[in-house]
Amino acid sequence: MAMTGRTSRRYGGDVDEGAVALIRFPDERLAHFHSSFGEEPRSAFTIFGEEGSIHVLNAFTPTLPSHLVTVKRGERQEQTFEPTDEYAAVLAYFADAIREDRQPEPSGIEGLQDTRLIEAIYRSSRDGRPVTLPRLARVEPSPVDNDVRRASIEGRQAG
Repeated sequence: MAMTGRTSRRYGGDVDEGAVALIRFPDERLAHFHSSFGEEPRSAFTIFGEEGSIHVLNAFTPTLPSHLVTVKRGERQEQTFEPTDEYAAVLAYFADAIREDRQPEPSGIEGLQDTRLIEAIYRSSRDGRPVTLPRLARVEPSPVDNDVRRASIEGRQAG
């Protein structure tokens, strides 16, 4: 995995005003990440694949309905979901895992991978050059991997 990143602190202080990164994964997959406090607030993501795309608006805003648009082979489908507190669902899932003495998902390895990626973006921004990370062992999802997603989806009613 390799990436090029830029961050800025236009207004000073300890918080970056913005960040952008181009991340190259194995098998020539790309991800473009952009975040900014200097723009109109929005909470969305888009994923493009060989056969179509997924776009979610209000993806991380528990007080607003989220809007899902999928396009597959030119066919567009839209769906709206009622607001739900996904963060509360994640915390409840984690608390249940502790009470039931089971390994929560995502695992600590996945969290380590995320942290390594963020640190590499900062390093790329600081050094002005791409950073390549060695691969970690592949993390296989466990049967409980979708519990949080399922709880979140079940908490929403299609609108």
